[in-house]
Amino acid sequence: MVQRVALKGYRVAPLASADDMAHLMEARLVIEPVNTKLASERMAEDVIAALEQSIHHMEAAPRGPSFAEFRGYFDADELFHRLIAENAGNPFMLAAYNALGGQVQRFRLFSGVGITDANHAISEHKAIFKALQAGDGDDASAQMVRHLSNVRSRAMADAPETGALPEI
Repeated sequence: MVQRVALKGYRVAPLASADDMAHLMEARLVIEPVNTKLASERMAEDVIAALEQSIHHMEAAPRGPSFAEFRGYFDADELFHRLIAENAGNPFMLAAYNALGGQVQRFRLFSGVGITDANHAISEHKAIFKALQAGDGDDASAQMVRHLSNVRSRAMADAPETGALPEI
């Protein structure tokens, strides 16, 4: 990613730190479970089908280590979370979710380790999907908390010594 520096031009954004990851995950844990609960009340059949398809794409996608190799996985993962945010029915919550998008991609691009937790993440997405499909907002929200908490733990455990963090 590139950062604009006032009166100086542009430079490459620094690698993500453990603190950056912690802050991003705190924000995701505030926003995404609420979006999931709200979306559970509004799940149309086409959205359910799209969520299920995103899980199938995650299962089939290559997993890295280069971004070109794991882009399909990343896109399917992002689509799953985006569909939930877009169907929460709250434009302010969607804006909050959108504000995090560039940071999530930054962690993925600069991690250099590819996808290391795909089987866990896919299983967690399936649990969220199952709760959404059943219309159980409380369980869907709880499953999203579980997923994001596990992602945070796995990312911190996988962090290379350079300070860059793996995909989330």
